[in-house]
Amino acid sequence: MWNFGDEAMAIIPGVMRLRENLREYVDIHMNVSSLTGMPVLRPMVLAYPDDPKCAEADVEDQYMFGPDWLVAPVYTQGAKERSVYLPAGAKWE
Repeated sequence: MWNFGDEAMAIIPGVMRLRENLREYVDIHMNVSSLTGMPVLRPMVLAYPDDPKCAEADVEDQYMFGPDWLVAPVYTQGAKERSVYLPAGAKWE
């Protein structure tokens, strides 16, 4: 990490803390996956089968990480925001 400069050195500790905080969550859902076959990384349509919008192409680049984390990667360099679809019937905080 020292090869990436001061900016990276300022960002990396936060990412490492996030990784450590997610360790138990990942372990739990990997075990659930091995018992049930439900993947840890879930397409929106699999996580929300009753929401027809989740099967459309404009949400195919977002997915669920376990049942609790919606992931919507930013693909455009320099982008500070993007549109995200929040499935109906779920509590979003």
